[in-house]
Amino acid sequence: MTLSRTEVPAVASIDQLSTWAANLKWEEVSGELRSSVKTIVVDTLSVALAASKAAGVKDLSEMVTEWSGRPESYLWGQETRVPVPWAALVNGTMSHALDYDETHDEAGTHLAGSVVPVALALAERDAYGVDGAQRVGVRGQAVLAGILAGLEVGCRIQLAVERVEVRRGWHPTAVIGTFASAVAGARVLGLGPKGINRALGIAYSMCAGTRQVVADGALTKRMHPGFAAKSGAMAAIMAARGIDGVIDPLCSRYGFYSLYHEGSYDLQTLVGQLGKRFEAESISLKPYPCCRFNHAPISAAKDLRQGYLVGKTESWFGEDIKAVRVHVTQYVADLVDRYPGADEGARIDAQFSIPYCVAVMLVKGAVRIEDFSVDALKDPLVREVMSRVTVLSDRVTRTRQLVPVRVELELHEGSPLTQLRTSVPGSSEDPMTNEDFLTKVEDCISHGIDGSGRVAAMDVVDRVNELEGLNLRPELCRFT
Repeated sequence: MTLSRTEVPAVASIDQLSTWAANLKWEEVSGELRSSVKTIVVDTLSVALAASKAAGVKDLSEMVTEWSGRPESYLWGQETRVPVPWAALVNGTMSHALDYDETHDEAGTHLAGSVVPVALALAERDAYGVDGAQRVGVRGQAVLAGILAGLEVGCRIQLAVERVEVRRGWHPTAVIGTFASAVAGARVLGLGPKGINRALGIAYSMCAGTRQVVADGALTKRMHPGFAAKSGAMAAIMAARGIDGVIDPLCSRYGFYSLYHEGSYDLQTLVGQLGKRFEAESISLKPYPCCRFNHAPISAAKDLRQGYLVGKTESWFGEDIKAVRVHVTQYVADLVDRYPGADEGARIDAQFSIPYCVAVMLVKGAVRIEDFSVDALKDPLVREVMSRVTVLSDRVTRTRQLVPVRVELELHEGSPLTQLRTSVPGSSEDPMTNEDFLTKVEDCISHGIDGSGRVAAMDVVDRVNELEGLNLRPELCRFT
């Protein structure tokens, strides 16, 4: 027997999340949080544009263009407009393709790569006709509120549980990103609490994503936020048409927490202090284009290099290094203790490798986008130093923390050098400076769009800042 909607008792948690997301007012958000959200949007656009030539992006762009359809939303970095779900698919993939996108360190998710493409694509659709003529559409503040709502709900859904996905094998960025982008899309479309609830219920039927893509170094790993964004966009559009999803996608008998977490979750983390405590404030920006688990080890290696090089030339490294020992938590070691090859398929492995990333920093003094190209993977000095890096961990203690990290550098001559990191660069405890962030934006846009630089970077910042007072303008998502 199937119960009707009226016979099933209401579940407070999903109602609370949906009601809060629907009623969120951008003007009531603190100035600091508003600034953080806009920075996340700038970061997402920038890292996506940097990936405009990345493997897989061209193929997806050509595929959705061949499918055709209503010209609703831009593929970022192109002149092409496609239906919203296809724009979300491609732009979400670009956002994650270089592994340079934001992270909530405790949740272990990259949600902006799904949330931002959906919010902007739906806003574009409603602000401009198929002929490109502007009409009264979604105000920029509604877009920003939708992005914040999606990020917040997504972070809370994931943080309410223990991190079991590492051993079970599902990918939280893909699974949670579907929920988060559905909330963002529904909020941008102006749906009320029931509409957002419907969008979440529909999204649950499309949540998917396996960590096997990381184990195999599969190209589809970078597409996971795109898959989530496409599904989230569809869920929001379907909800706007009145289509029903499951009543409670989170806490019901076969809901997310039962299916993925054996029914275990913390209700206070999920819905406590909604509107007062914002998990979105804890979202970190990446200073390096690789897995977040590598960032503290890279920064420790950077500190060691800078300290040792005082009064020396840079020609010393490689020959002087006898061994490098990187001490991390078991949680970190489980994911990024690997040694990549030097072929086309090894790029993702390199992004998930402490030995490779630490070796690059020690040899070159920086870790940049181009360091994950096939040519860079073949660098003989980097590979020699990488072979001397050992990752060590506590095999007993289990923690979802990325720090502490300790890097020990043993030289052929002189005393060993040690550097301890207790914070992760780019986090709220160790934030990027404004200049460092603008340099990242500039590097990203220059990498993706030939001939651009600081002027283009500031243009992206200005466009996003204008959202607070304007309807969406076509130039926001058109970069060529």
